[in-house]
Amino acid sequence: MGFRFRKSINLGGGFRVNLSKSGIGYSFGTKGARITKTTRGTRRTTIGIPGTGISYSAETKKSSAKQRSQKKGRCSSMNATNHRNNSASHAQKKSSKTSSRKKWMWAFTIFFALGFFAFFPSFASFFSLMTAALLAPIRKWQRIIRRHVRGWLRTVLIIILVLLTFLTSLTADSTDNSLPANPTPDAINALTSESTPLPTIEVTIEPTIEPTAEPTAKPTPEPTTRPTPKPTENAERDYVVNIKTEKIHYPNCRSVSDIKSENKREYHGTIDALINRGYKPCGICKPR
Repeated sequence: MGFRFRKSINLGGGFRVNLSKSGIGYSFGTKGARITKTTRGTRRTTIGIPGTGISYSAETKKSSAKQRSQKKGRCSSMNATNHRNNSASHAQKKSSKTSSRKKWMWAFTIFFALGFFAFFPSFASFFSLMTAALLAPIRKWQRIIRRHVRGWLRTVLIIILVLLTFLTSLTADSTDNSLPANPTPDAINALTSESTPLPTIEVTIEPTIEPTAEPTAKPTPEPTTRPTPKPTENAERDYVVNIKTEKIHYPNCRSVSDIKSENKREYHGTIDALINRGYKPCGICKPR
């Protein structure tokens, strides 16, 4: 047998401290239900019916150092596996994001490269080609660009080139408002005023009467350069019209060269039709 020692101290509230030779334990609970922590480190749960002697007791075994080591090894292995899985997933997401970004960069590069041929030979073609060069996702080419243009400066430069491309392409487009070689009064009315057309005036030109007999005197030789004969009144002829200043000029008037192309119109007809519309003769060439 041997020497034994056991002492139970009730601290109240169902809590007890158990002293023995092997160590100190404790328990808490009431009659019929108690949980005890033994001196060996195990836990015992006891449930019973008071006064009947019937009870049920279950004790959990203390885990050994080997079991704790195995459990720790399993947790460490699971953590390493999860870390590898997370790293692989992160690398896959990064690769997918890089591939998608590269596709978009190629799409914009091809778009601006085609813009070079569409806008050629204007300034817009040059800006479009520079934008395509900065966007081209070629690894060696991008390394060369990063040596000279770094960080946010490259992004700002791309935005400026895109804006210049579209602005210069819009200013390069201009509509052709020139009249045909021999415009009619209706064509001038359509360009100058769509609401109030010029009045249509029928003009009859009287035939010139040839002399019945040739003069007896020898005619003097005509000079090499003849002066411009003064046209008869209400005769149709060619004029140049400035739709901005509403002036009528002869085609050989020196002020015709100063008229801008968008304000310059050629007209064939009578001058009275233009005067009735509100146009005034030029003070230099004085057309009639």
